[in-house]
Amino acid sequence: MNDIQFPALFCYSGADEMLRLDNLAALQSLLADTHAMLPDADYIIDSLGTEWLFNNEGVPYPTTRRWSLPQLIARVQQHFFAQAQSCVSKIQAADLKSLILMISHDEEL
Repeated sequence: MNDIQFPALFCYSGADEMLRLDNLAALQSLLADTHAMLPDADYIIDSLGTEWLFNNEGVPYPTTRRWSLPQLIARVQQHFFAQAQSCVSKIQAADLKSLILMISHDEEL
């Protein structure tokens, strides 16, 4: 869990909405609610583009998938479209970390 590079995005399987996690404490708070995630389905994308799944004990493990900036831009655009917050075609960023920081804290973790 210490290898996750923050900020990171928590992505619900089958949903377009995401949560931004700024640090390890925010992730631990999310993981404290065992009903908040589906093992081997919900995932994290960290600021290096590494995708992390969770095992049945809620421990994250890295997958072989690496998100590129264009892939994550498309995913973030889906998030904003689902929330009807902005013109999604204008969402761009210079790097993954800047893109992740565009996601607001929608919920108190």
